[in-house]
Amino acid sequence: ILSSIPTLDALLEQGITIVLMSHLGRPKSGYEPDLCLAPVMQAAAELLKRPITLLEEPLSEGAGPVVRQAEAGSVFYIENIRFFEEETQNDDAFSKALARLADFFVMDAFGASHRAHASTVGLTQYLPSVAGLLFEQEIKELSSVLKEPKRPFMAIIGGSKISTKFALLRALLGKVDTLLIGGAMSYTLLKAQGFHVGASMVEDNLLDEAKCFLQEAESSATAVMLPADHKIADAFSADAKTNCVEGDIPEAWMGLDIGEKSIAKAIEAISKAGFIFWNGPVGVFEMKAFEAGTMAIANAISAAKGYSLVGGGDSVSALKQAGCEAGIDFISSGGGASLAFLEGKGLPALEALQKKRVSNGS
Repeated sequence: ILSSIPTLDALLEQGITIVLMSHLGRPKSGYEPDLCLAPVMQAAAELLKRPITLLEEPLSEGAGPVVRQAEAGSVFYIENIRFFEEETQNDDAFSKALARLADFFVMDAFGASHRAHASTVGLTQYLPSVAGLLFEQEIKELSSVLKEPKRPFMAIIGGSKISTKFALLRALLGKVDTLLIGGAMSYTLLKAQGFHVGASMVEDNLLDEAKCFLQEAESSATAVMLPADHKIADAFSADAKTNCVEGDIPEAWMGLDIGEKSIAKAIEAISKAGFIFWNGPVGVFEMKAFEAGTMAIANAISAAKGYSLVGGGDSVSALKQAGCEAGIDFISSGGGASLAFLEGKGLPALEALQKKRVSNGS
């Protein structure tokens, strides 16, 4: 909400009437009371210092006149756009009906830009379309990761499943100087190296791919850092028995955080980096016993002299938990979208805007 306010303010300053579209959660079958946008719009209304009115029956013939006859600078919203099954289907008739509500389409939902939906792509077929300020800034910042980052360039990639990050890891090889890999995903790589990882989470079906990746890394210019020591537990529980080990993890024990030596190496590398990209926690930071690694990395990045860019919901949550958001140069609003962009995949919404680009006077 906060990230979209600059775009909305810029429009309202010109007396433009706005119809907001957004989604909340993943509704399974039409209207779901718990996923209504009223609380979201109430918060937005407080920030904009003006009321935001629900547009009843937005697909009806009478909805357009309601918007056009409203006082200049009015703000309306459509209920959770995913309540309409045609949204995720990118239904052409649905997009056309939505387009009757406006004269222009401003795409500012970067976090949904990797989805080819009616509200992200379909509308560009029927309205002159431009990127919002947030969307524009996201593309600019993420492009800097791929084009001309300051050196040394360090990427920190964590999370639970390596299956969701292999494409990103490969995309970063040769581009970054140091690639630190942590979280549960690191145990698939460690097992592929021949380490015993106990009961740690491993995607065994990806061990061959992990070996190939490690071989690719050896022949690249990127130094890959994997955890050398671990905070382990005898169960996935906040009150489990814990221990710290280097190298192999005992049977029936699982790694849930990086150890002190790995933390120290990470902090040292971060302090020397000119550009730092972080996506994904390096431990189960939601549990107090296993937050040390992720909190240390969050604080180190915040205090670093190098430029910092953080993306992904869990990473942003970790920053908030550590209380160090203010020290980050740019926090991406889109986890899946930012990963898709950095992996080199096309963003349907960006491609649609580029095809339908109109002059914005600049």
